[in-house]
Amino acid sequence: MTPQVSLSLHTDFEDRATLTPGAGHVSALDALLDRVVARSTEGGAATPTQRETDEAAIRRRVDGIIDAIKSKDLEGLRRLYSTDVVSFDIDPPLQHVGLDAKLKNWVNVFTLFQEVTYEMRDLTPAVGNDVAFIHGFGRLGGTLRDGTAMGGMWVRVTFYFRKIDGEWLITHDQVSVPLDILGGKGVVDLEP
Repeated sequence: MTPQVSLSLHTDFEDRATLTPGAGHVSALDALLDRVVARSTEGGAATPTQRETDEAAIRRRVDGIIDAIKSKDLEGLRRLYSTDVVSFDIDPPLQHVGLDAKLKNWVNVFTLFQEVTYEMRDLTPAVGNDVAFIHGFGRLGGTLRDGTAMGGMWVRVTFYFRKIDGEWLITHDQVSVPLDILGGKGVVDLEP
């Protein structure tokens, strides 16, 4: 499998021009660049497989999520989800069904924060012909409307995609934190 890395203009480039990858991306980027160099010396570039093409498309979708959240772009997020998305988000209730319900969660976030930060790391994809998922860790933070800075907490994130009319759309997502069973509370101070 060809190594993949998801870079964001907001967190992995200085002034949107100079590559300064985050610590979580360095090893994946090194592996990818090693593979590019190896392929370039093999006597011609190989055509990517359909799986490699689809995996790259899914990683671009995840980058789109990150960019849309940071820019508070509700319409950008709308284009990434299927209309029948089912979301097991961190906020109650147990599930949010449909695109409007999912976007309402993002409206709540955008209302709460003056400025939003979002990062993902350790993304691991699994891609089939017309379904795929990618899981990793995400952290939402930023500056609240009253000026309070919030670093955020790391959560476990899984996005499930379905290829609809040739386009990978999120049909299910799940966000969770580990549970202290005896205490009955979420554990929110862990880091990947």
